[in-house]
Amino acid sequence: MRKRTFAIVMMCCAFALTLGLVGCGGSSGGSSSGETSSEAAARAEAEAQAQAAEAQAALDEGQGYWLGTGESGYDMEKARAAFQQAADLGNAEGLYWLGVLRRNDVDADRWQEVMDYHQEAVDAGCARGLCGLGDLYAAGNGVDKDLDKAIELYQQAIDAGELYGCVCLGGLYQDGKGVDEDGARAAELYEQALASEDFSTRNAARCGLASLYFRGYAGIEVDTAKAEENYRAAADENYYGGWTGLSMLYSNDTYSSDVQGTKAEDNYVAAFEYDEKAAACGSPYNLGVDYENGYGCEQDYARALEVYNQAAVSGRNAPSAMCALASAYIEGRGVDVNYETATDWCNRALAAAGPGDEKIAERANELLGRIANNS
Repeated sequence: MRKRTFAIVMMCCAFALTLGLVGCGGSSGGSSSGETSSEAAARAEAEAQAQAAEAQAALDEGQGYWLGTGESGYDMEKARAAFQQAADLGNAEGLYWLGVLRRNDVDADRWQEVMDYHQEAVDAGCARGLCGLGDLYAAGNGVDKDLDKAIELYQQAIDAGELYGCVCLGGLYQDGKGVDEDGARAAELYEQALASEDFSTRNAARCGLASLYFRGYAGIEVDTAKAEENYRAAADENYYGGWTGLSMLYSNDTYSSDVQGTKAEDNYVAAFEYDEKAAACGSPYNLGVDYENGYGCEQDYARALEVYNQAAVSGRNAPSAMCALASAYIEGRGVDVNYETATDWCNRALAAAGPGDEKIAERANELLGRIANNS
């Protein structure tokens, strides 16, 4: 297990300093420079507060890079560096986000490190780390799939005041995983999370509510107006899920014709623009689909391949992009047919998705079967 003991030590030092102790050893009394105990305590508290502020600034910077909301846009590696800085300065949430980024890497052997990061975050007092652990158990990534354990961890996070746990648990009620499908309970949890001051939590909750109203689940009637309202609220804060949600709405034939009162094809242009917004926030996969099929734009296989290649290393939807690249090499769309390259992309998709992503596994294995039949 990789341990970042420096971050934990720094946290302990900060707590000790706040209590008026001189250094991590716990010695008390006046300093050799002639400070009184109260002066030393005040100086130590000021230093601890300054370090905490620096750590929070690094955390905010990392979220800006990861979510693509900062001035510099999406940059996974800059996000990683900023989160590491936050963790080194004693902010336990930095460890959680390092786990999230590691989860979105594309190598098959990353899961133990993801588990370590989330566990270290929990050990350092970050309740959101419980959500990270719950996600691993819910998907069966790096551990045996255990929905009861996932529910337990999400509930522990909620009990500790972490509203992101409501988003995670709401997703299980929405899909009926480990619990009976219950749209009303999912909506209740999402609405609870809307009160969060955390950018990603409240916007993930908005997107959860939007999906409930768009598809309709047990206890929830379809309400496409509410679906759009929630997706748009997330998009107004430049949250990538809001942009992709709006794109889905506007490219949906039934929604476009019945609700918008216009031909579905006219709304593909709007959907394409929303996908461009999502791509700028680090989610380019759907934009590749648009270019490949000519949705809202001129069909452009070369541009689609360019976007898919970008998505394959971007951290979000990378396995789906890899499958799209494999399909392109099988069918010769924009490239020469090359079964060897297609096979490589399929295997990379399987590794990137992890053992818990059944849909990607099905798609990649389907493509491998087509390669075998054509070879």
